[in-house]
Amino acid sequence: MVALSLIREIAPVITALICAGKIASGIGAELGSMKVTEQIDAMEVSGINPYKYLVVTRADNRLIFLIKNDNRRNKYRKGAGC
Repeated sequence: MVALSLIREIAPVITALICAGKIASGIGAELGSMKVTEQIDAMEVSGINPYKYLVVTRADNRLIFLIKNDNRRNKYRKGAGC
């Protein structure tokens, strides 16, 4: 009984870690590819801050997605009578 409840509690955490690793590795691969093909250097020459344009916008988008997703989930929880 304890083992079953432990698995039920830990499964979402492990799933979240796997998803976070997959997403982060995708972002890292994309930025690495941009560095190799000198796209980031071209942005610096053009006067664009690549950190702000590439990294901050991705982080902001994920934060907005998490907030909207959490609000949507809370709306359904309130309606379920929990």
